[in-house]
Amino acid sequence: MAQLSDTTTTQPSLFAIFRNRNFSLLWSGQTLAEFGNGFTTIAASILVFRETGSAMSVGLMLMATSLPGLVFGLIAGVFVDRLDRQRLMVTGQIIRTVLILLIPVLLPYGVGWLYVLVMTSSTPNSLIRRSPVRYRTSLPITSWRRPMRSCPPAQRAP
Repeated sequence: MAQLSDTTTTQPSLFAIFRNRNFSLLWSGQTLAEFGNGFTTIAASILVFRETGSAMSVGLMLMATSLPGLVFGLIAGVFVDRLDRQRLMVTGQIIRTVLILLIPVLLPYGVGWLYVLVMTSSTPNSLIRRSPVRYRTSLPITSWRRPMRSCPPAQRAP
C-alpha cells in the first residue's frame, strides 16, 4: 500500500493576484474607466433628451457611442498588436479624458458637439476594449518586473 506524503498543495487565495501592485493599479484604473464610460453614456443620453425632447436623438447618441466599436473593433486587433500595449492603454485613457473634459466647453455651441465628442471619446475605448490587448496582455503589462509567485504553475489537461 502506498503511503501518502505529508506535502499538500494549497490553492492560492482568490485575491492573491491583488498583491501584485501593478496589477492592482491596472485593475482599479480600468474599473474606474469603465464606470466613467458608463456614466458618460448615460449622462450624454439624458442631456440630449433634455435639450431635444426626442427619443430618436437619444437613440442616435447611443449609436454614436457604439459605432466606433463596430467600425474599428473588427480591425483593431491587427494594428493594436503591433504597438506598445501599455503605452496604447495609457494614451487612449488620456485622449478620452481630454475629450470628456471638452464637453462642458463645447456644449454651449450646440448639442451636435456632444455627438462628436462622445463618438471620438468612444474610439480609443473601442480600440482597447474590442481588441485582444485588454484581456490577453493585462498580466504581462503588470508583472514585467518580477514573476508572480502567488500563482501556481499551469497544469496540463489529462
